[in-house]
Amino acid sequence: MLAQSLFLRESLVVFFGNELSIAATLTAWFLGISVGAAAGATGTRLIGRAADRIATLFAAAFALLLLLLPASLVALRASRLYLGVGAGELVPIERVFLSLILTVTPCSALIGFLFPCAAAMAASGAREGVRAITAVYAMESIGSLAGGAVFTLLLLPRVSSFASLASFAAMALASVALLLGGRTRRAAAATGGIACAAIILSLLAGLPSALDRLTVALRWSSFRNGLALRLSLDSPYENIVVAGGGPFSLFTNGQIAASFPDEYGYAARVHPLMLEHPAPRKVLLLGGGICGILREVLRHPVRQVHVVEADPWLPGAVHSFLPPEDRRALEDPRVTLYTVDPRRFASSRRGKYDLVLLNFPDPSTAALNRFYTREFFAQSKRLLAPGGVLVTRISSASNYLGGAALGFAASIYWTLKDVFAIVLATPGEENILIASDSAGSPSLDPALLKRRLRERSLSLPFFYPEQIDLLLPADRIAFQRETLEAPRDAPRNTDSHPVTYFYGLVLWERFTGARRGYSLGALVTSGRRWTLPLAFGLLSIWAAFALSRRSPGLGRTQAIAAITTTGFASMAWSLLLLLTFQNLFGSLYSEVALLVAVFMLGLAGGAVVMQRAAYGDRMGRHARTILLVSDATIALFSLVIVGWVREFASVGPGVIARIAVPLLLLLSGLVAGAQFPAASALFLAAAGKPAAAMRSTDIGRASGMIDAADHVGALLGAFLTGIVLVPLTGLAGTACVVALAKLASLATLIRRPPAMPANAAD
Repeated sequence: MLAQSLFLRESLVVFFGNELSIAATLTAWFLGISVGAAAGATGTRLIGRAADRIATLFAAAFALLLLLLPASLVALRASRLYLGVGAGELVPIERVFLSLILTVTPCSALIGFLFPCAAAMAASGAREGVRAITAVYAMESIGSLAGGAVFTLLLLPRVSSFASLASFAAMALASVALLLGGRTRRAAAATGGIACAAIILSLLAGLPSALDRLTVALRWSSFRNGLALRLSLDSPYENIVVAGGGPFSLFTNGQIAASFPDEYGYAARVHPLMLEHPAPRKVLLLGGGICGILREVLRHPVRQVHVVEADPWLPGAVHSFLPPEDRRALEDPRVTLYTVDPRRFASSRRGKYDLVLLNFPDPSTAALNRFYTREFFAQSKRLLAPGGVLVTRISSASNYLGGAALGFAASIYWTLKDVFAIVLATPGEENILIASDSAGSPSLDPALLKRRLRERSLSLPFFYPEQIDLLLPADRIAFQRETLEAPRDAPRNTDSHPVTYFYGLVLWERFTGARRGYSLGALVTSGRRWTLPLAFGLLSIWAAFALSRRSPGLGRTQAIAAITTTGFASMAWSLLLLLTFQNLFGSLYSEVALLVAVFMLGLAGGAVVMQRAAYGDRMGRHARTILLVSDATIALFSLVIVGWVREFASVGPGVIARIAVPLLLLLSGLVAGAQFPAASALFLAAAGKPAAAMRSTDIGRASGMIDAADHVGALLGAFLTGIVLVPLTGLAGTACVVALAKLASLATLIRRPPAMPANAAD
């Protein structure tokens, strides 16, 4: 869990914080787990019965992992150098996957390799068969829970990535030394103690922190922008970088967020927006703007400005780099700065504003997409006073809109149209979308806007009235309106169907020069029509193939099919619930990580409860029946969970949602974890051996294959759910695909395997 967390954060920075980098990291991670578990199953089988040799293999793999983790982290930080990516360029998708497979997959493969070794060692002692596999599975889940909690609450805000790895290495080496010391020679324990002491001394000497600083500088140089690195800070929410020397540039998760001072740029951007309301007295700036925007807003006769910044660390990080004018703007008595999630602020705020400015990056991720949905626009509308105006922005094309670029812009435009009576759009490489229910406020008429500017008698040293004519040519405004109005059937962007960020991924492909990006946009409008029939067809073919298998392969196929689809279902449920929590409460890293820990606790509890409920001979006799019932339960749960999610999501970010999400995650983990011992029992039963003839290598092979299948399902769930199913089919469509997968697994269980000894799986 520590390694996974570090890799996820690094990939967000290296690959510009896109949702694709998260899916690609998890895909590479679960691929490695699957390959490693399968290799461990083969390795323990080849070694034979000798427990000492298995323990030595376990220790060697663990030691190699401790060496490989820091090396892989360095390689990931430097990956843009060897991928041949130019300054500021997006990394093509295939190179993203290549980089992560080269850096992340070897580490996760070693972690996957450890699971069957541990199960074989447990089976060679007091525990046997399914009990050994279940015990290791439960302890691994509890370790993941502890790792997520410790990393998030203790390590993340305080120590560097390499110091975190060094602290973990000391604990890991101590445990491996105890393992070897109890099984082979006492010298192993002494060796482990010396290694731990060396790591502790290096921590005291600051070597991990020095290595972290060096590799952060290496990562920054890989962006090839020629700017001197001034500050790099990992907050609990994002990576913050300040670079340059005047002007300075602010980067968050690798992406440019602001440049300052930029008097002419911010003046040209802000003053036309301030003129969209006849007399804005109370202004809300959601999404920050402390690096220049706020100063320009205060030049107008406003009485109150509320600024909402999601990351509490950001204002302090950039404060010393801001020009004196921006620092004075933050200290202006008219300004109140809130460090809270903007969406939570909008849902809980009761004040009324004349002008609401949404200053967010493009919705290229699920975390950003939540600021462009129908639900969020409706929340923001409730903040407007009579005649109030809301303004947002998206990247666009200056001369031509078509394909995915048009779909991207039209989706947001028509989502706004569902909420507001009037929606206007400016032309250019950045479309400003202006929404209101009052015909007397927003306007793209240069003459009217210049009159409002004269009436305010402002002193604007970096903005001239003639610039309004250049920004708003009548012919291009008309062309922009006609272009956006044409696709009336454009999919609306909602919390339950976040389609716009899929367009963002398609545009990523186009910007990297890939031709397939031009055709992927068509999937958005046809996604609901083809996804479910395609899933049904593919799963039907799979079920027919599985049912045609001959014994003894049928029992193993049934076990693998059940646990693979359960891995897929559990990952899909987790992402759906975390997405819902994020929509309600914001991207609060610590809370989301603890929610994942709750799910891991459910996995451990489900496995232990099932193993104890069907103890001994009962598990061997009824493993197939248990899987049948649990498959039906999971399919039903997949359909019911969407209704529950919609119900408490409609209530808003209150106590009900805070209780409901952890409970549903715990329940999801219990349901998924309960299948692991039953699938292991069915796989073991297919061998046809009685319990007395079972060797630890048989246990290692079974545990490795079942663990590999579980993570293959998780791999598919991580990639398909977040990148394809949720944006194309919505929460309901995703739940239907999960239910179809479990029904296909259930179909493979209809045929009974040949009779085996009653206690074969004990």
